[in-house]
Amino acid sequence: MNKTLTIQSRLTAVLNDFIDWVSFDDEIGTVVDRLNQTYEEPIVKPILRRPSHPGGFRRELGKRRVSIAEAYIIIAKSQAPELYEARLDALRILVEQSLHAKNVTMPINTARMQIFMMKEAVNAYGNRRRQMEFVADFGRVSFGNEVVIRSFLKKNGLIEVPEEDKPLKQLGLGWDDHLHDSLSDGRKAPSQILIDAFIRGLSCITLVYNNIEESRIISEAITGGEIMGIAVEIGIEFSVGVGGERRHYM
Repeated sequence: MNKTLTIQSRLTAVLNDFIDWVSFDDEIGTVVDRLNQTYEEPIVKPILRRPSHPGGFRRELGKRRVSIAEAYIIIAKSQAPELYEARLDALRILVEQSLHAKNVTMPINTARMQIFMMKEAVNAYGNRRRQMEFVADFGRVSFGNEVVIRSFLKKNGLIEVPEEDKPLKQLGLGWDDHLHDSLSDGRKAPSQILIDAFIRGLSCITLVYNNIEESRIISEAITGGEIMGIAVEIGIEFSVGVGGERRHYM
């Protein structure tokens, strides 16, 4: 019985490898390998790779995939207050790399979808085929084709942001007025919350704290908002009274 299961497992693995081979080119596999290698390594300060020669679009596409993925990994894996500068540097790289093309007709929506694809590729760690699908979709949205961008926005339940060459905070779009980061009751650093807000197309968010003693996290939230073009408000939660008369305020 065990021998039969082993043979079936091997055949399944061979079949999956074959499907991946005919479905994706070698470059996509290389990007996924690099992404996973970075995910497994300790967090390091991000470095923006600037090409010494313009090169072709395909070559730069591969570099941007890796740069965006590495930047997101740094932000997603580091929660400690002392790493706030590394997260902000990664956030700058992520924005610069995703907003690389000013000649596309939907630059901000294209950037949102590029970041979304690489975020999902990172979150799919452990499922190589899903990662390859997201990396391949990154390539599709990178051309900024309006039909493709709108198709992916609809598929993922995301709004289309008006292309007015303005930051999100000036567009009067949606907001979320009660978010917690890792300093309070949440699991994400402010930079990661801002990435989610950018993908969702929010103009304003409110980060709520029980105290503001950790100034580095507050600084990350405010500076990160400036980088992403999102208005960030800081809320303080507190309680007054005793027993059943206790009231909660923000």
